[in-house]
Amino acid sequence: MTAVFGRNSALSVLTATLAESKRLVDLARATRAHAVVARAHAAIARGAIVITGGSEDPIRGDNDADSRTVFIVGLLTEGPTCLPCVRRKSESSETEAARALERIGAVLIIRHEPAGRCGVCDTTATPVFWIGGRTPGA
Repeated sequence: MTAVFGRNSALSVLTATLAESKRLVDLARATRAHAVVARAHAAIARGAIVITGGSEDPIRGDNDADSRTVFIVGLLTEGPTCLPCVRRKSESSETEAARALERIGAVLIIRHEPAGRCGVCDTTATPVFWIGGRTPGA
């Protein structure tokens, strides 16, 4: 038996298929994001110098900017850190630290507290950044 679809019927099937396709793509992206975070934590624990999986531009440890970025990832996984400490510990300028945070943000979720406590210098009421599930003061 051959099904005959009218123009409106075919359009509604196509619309439903596209909506389901978009839902599946969104689910796949969310699943991949969780996997990338888990892989990054495992790589950092192993002392890896390359973190990939979240973008087409992997973060490598083969030049100064990439080494700095990998170092900052490790620093932010230890807990909330203020920008002056990120700059000081990674020996970065403000611009270099901001670029590194942007690159990291393309791969991992960087959490932010506008008035937190830095785990490095213990300054309070300062913007802090971290990677992972820990919250400031936890």
